[in-house]
Amino acid sequence: MLDFVGPCTFFPIPSQPADPARACVEYAQLLKSNPADLVALGWGETGHMAFNDPPYAQFDDPAWVRVVNLAEASRRQQVGEGHFASLEEVPTGAITLTIPALLAARAVLCIVPEARKAEAVRACLKDAISEDRP
Repeated sequence: MLDFVGPCTFFPIPSQPADPARACVEYAQLLKSNPADLVALGWGETGHMAFNDPPYAQFDDPAWVRVVNLAEASRRQQVGEGHFASLEEVPTGAITLTIPALLAARAVLCIVPEARKAEAVRACLKDAISEDRP
């Protein structure tokens, strides 16, 4: 299988960089220089992809990577999924790939593993397309 997948390269988003704005610019350049074949992303309870919560969810965002303030619903989801023990432990900001960066890949695999996200899936499939629930 490894012969099929090449060049076997993964570029993680920098964790807690000294200069987050610069890290976003550098990571965006890295993404554009190394186009992704596949993006595997999670979907939030509010219908957000990655950390593209309103008002940061912009379908035509000129940036590919940005620093965002996390919505309380996203922070609560982090606790509910067991990533943090309490809301106070969840960071209030994050670096995220924007919607244009996520959709630039040749293929996108969106994973929605929990029943509590069912309403977000229903809204995506049945309601009008909106940046309020990307």
